[in-house]
Amino acid sequence: MRWLGVWMWVAGCTSSVTPPSPDTDACVPTDTGPGADCGAAGLITVGTGTSAFVPRAAGDPWPLERGSQGLQHVMLSLRVPVDPATLPVPRAALTVSAWRVEDGLAVSTAFTSGWALDPTEGGAQVVGVRVVLPVLDDVLGRQVGFDVRVVPVGSTEPLHGWASGVVDWVPGDTDVVEVP
Repeated sequence: MRWLGVWMWVAGCTSSVTPPSPDTDACVPTDTGPGADCGAAGLITVGTGTSAFVPRAAGDPWPLERGSQGLQHVMLSLRVPVDPATLPVPRAALTVSAWRVEDGLAVSTAFTSGWALDPTEGGAQVVGVRVVLPVLDDVLGRQVGFDVRVVPVGSTEPLHGWASGVVDWVPGDTDVVEVP
């Protein structure tokens, strides 16, 4: 299921993504914390990390990595304010979308998939969500927003998180691929 978003992109499926805005979404967090009308309860913390949650500070870039099939991606990790032990099954439906902040251009196909909610201090975490950003020129050095919605099993109310930042290569990666 984790590769559903990648498969949909490769298969040519498209999706229109409407970035959150004060006119369309009551909860629009900023890089420095929740924005207007965002309560602390139910807000997901969006960070990075492939094997552990890594928090982001304001101004931190989103680390762009080369994928094994020729594209590039950003890894998201989430802190979710829910105790997985209280759920019938410690899983959730996770929906992720990404867009360029300057003009709202969708830079990744929105996808929904099932994920395990791993217990952590203060709730649960989801680690290693790969968001493929297929067109390098659309994202490199630009501000990209990520919208995340999580619906735990047994609940109908989505939890919400949003973060943005400049996308840049991780140290050691470049935008030049050498072919032997």
